[in-house]
Amino acid sequence: VKVSVKPIEGVDVSKILVTTASGEVKLLADNSFYMPMGDVNIAAVARYRTYTVVFTSGGKTIVSLKLKHGEKIVPPADPKRENDKLYSYKFVGWSEEVGEATEDKIFTALYSKTLLPPKERPTGLVLSDTVWRLLKIGVATASGVIIFITVSAVILVVIVKKRRANIKNAQPNDE
Repeated sequence: VKVSVKPIEGVDVSKILVTTASGEVKLLADNSFYMPMGDVNIAAVARYRTYTVVFTSGGKTIVSLKLKHGEKIVPPADPKRENDKLYSYKFVGWSEEVGEATEDKIFTALYSKTLLPPKERPTGLVLSDTVWRLLKIGVATASGVIIFITVSAVILVVIVKKRRANIKNAQPNDE
């Protein structure tokens, strides 16, 4: 007799047991056995697959869950992200839709960022929004400004040296 087991989705069968009143019957490699005289009981040893579901924020684990196949994933409370010197952050959701456990998953917190008004920025950074925007542009063009200043200084030195040389080489006019 050949035994086949079709478990429900998310369940793994690790062993099939065939027993008689006098003891266990040995299964062959293809899950078949020779039918003994008398009744047999057939049972399967099975277990739900389990998955690891992790919620992270800023590269740190908020919570790690072990769930059975098909269990509903319940996310933790909305995480908070501290403001930095320029921006405030607001939680907007997770990197993927949260549903049921069907595989190992990592969910990452997503945030929107908003430029802080000048009065809410830490002390020492009291600049207007316009100045902040100009500073961002200025960083990109700072190297160009330094090169311009350096080239201007070299040209000025060359002009001054030529005029001094012209003055030294000038002949008095004896007319």
